[in-house]
Amino acid sequence: MPQNKPIERNSELFVSGDLDSLLPPTSMARGIWVALEHLDFSIFDAKYNNDLVGRKALSPRMLTGVWILALVRGDTSSLKLAYLCQQDIEYRWFLGGNPVQKSTLCDFRKNHGEALSELGSQVLCALAENGLLCGEQVGVDGTVVRAASSKHAVKSVKGMRRQAKRLQEVLQQKLSSGDTAGR
Repeated sequence: MPQNKPIERNSELFVSGDLDSLLPPTSMARGIWVALEHLDFSIFDAKYNNDLVGRKALSPRMLTGVWILALVRGDTSSLKLAYLCQQDIEYRWFLGGNPVQKSTLCDFRKNHGEALSELGSQVLCALAENGLLCGEQVGVDGTVVRAASSKHAVKSVKGMRRQAKRLQEVLQQKLSSGDTAGR
């Protein structure tokens, strides 16, 4: 009778390295972050006026990155996202190892939904233009579809603007109905 090693799934794991070294160089999170670094977040400065009093807040850039990655993956529940921010390396990398509560994620989405959908559409368009999305078309639910190009697939600047506006509207709708999807 053959001898097999036993399955020991309850054994402790120790991973060495920091968040940056553990995140693969080709991670979607890195691409989103590069795009976010080029966007203007000054609109949030007035709302985050905690210079003299209060504790330090999580950066709006970090929270925006978390939500954009969540939308690409199809995770629109704040509860599920809070869990992923504890367990998933990409989300932990975005947050720089800082913990985040479900209420913080939910409040950020509700209070900044319009800005979040606008920034999200800019980031996704930038990623698509630079070939950093793994397919030709990306649905907001995270579905990636590779399509063959045809003369009907070529878009004018006006058509691209309409498509970006439509993407922003879809993101707005997804963000506004996020927690109704459950876990």
